Amino acid sequence: MKNRMFPFGYGMKDGRIVADRKEKEIVLWIFREYLNGKNMKKIADILTEKRITYFPEEYHWNKSRIKRMLEDSRYTGTEKYPQIVEKAVFEQAGIVRTQRCTTKNPVADRNTKPILYAVICESCGAEMKHRTDRRARQSETWLCTNPKCQRKSYLTLDKIRHDVMQLMNTAIKNPEIIVSNKDCYEKNNSQVKLADSEVERMLAQEVFDKKEIQRQIIECALQKYRLCQTTAHITERLKTIYRQSVPMTEFSAELFKETVSAIILKTDNSVEIVLHNGNRIEERNDDLWKQ
Repeated sequence: MKNRMFPFGYGMKDGRIVADRKEKEIVLWIFREYLNGKNMKKIADILTEKRITYFPEEYHWNKSRIKRMLEDSRYTGTEKYPQIVEKAVFEQAGIVRTQRCTTKNPVADRNTKPILYAVICESCGAEMKHRTDRRARQSETWLCTNPKCQRKSYLTLDKIRHDVMQLMNTAIKNPEIIVSNKDCYEKNNSQVKLADSEVERMLAQEVFDKKEIQRQIIECALQKYRLCQTTAHITERLKTIYRQSVPMTEFSAELFKETVSAIILKTDNSVEIVLHNGNRIEERNDDLWKQ
């Protein structure tokens, strides 16, 4: 890996570190373009396209290289390095960099990342997206992705994580609250719904084939039986997992992914968790609510 003896923009003359005339202009251009709205990748792409050398015969620039330069305070001048960038310009670039990070989730880590993609809106059932803005009084916002709903909530990720952990602990302490939620699965299973609709359509006809209707009713019953068997299997597996778990003092992303399908963010800003068998565990009285 190549390394420069000095930051880009500097060179050595008569035993002293001095600003390199050509590279200094590139440094100033980078700061100027960044403050004018170009992102780091775009700046790097332009420098690469113009074949601006970083090392001799090396023209490739990347976002990381630009980022390091924008964060290098030596450009404002030190005892060793002459000033290239005015301090006010350097500080403004830092402010812009912070502002442009507000669409990311700096409060999230590997342990909480699964939560970010599991939260749904109670009002319409759409996914809710997490946004952060350090400049705002309420720095964290959950936004419903349904344009007709556009609900907002200002719960923090830490609060949701804590509440979800408590609900999971409820299941750990009392696994028997996990029961087969057959109605929920029947209502949402496409094959069962299709079979039911076909029976209703045939019965609505003035003239119908009695044997065909009997066959269709039997098929519908078989679909529901298979579904109930699947639901029962999932339920027993969930019970086993929670029986073998100990109450959490720290949130477990592994247990969450293994047992929870969704987090419902309610209009009163409480939460429910939906297990893989369709059961909901809610905060109210720590009991189970079945659809």
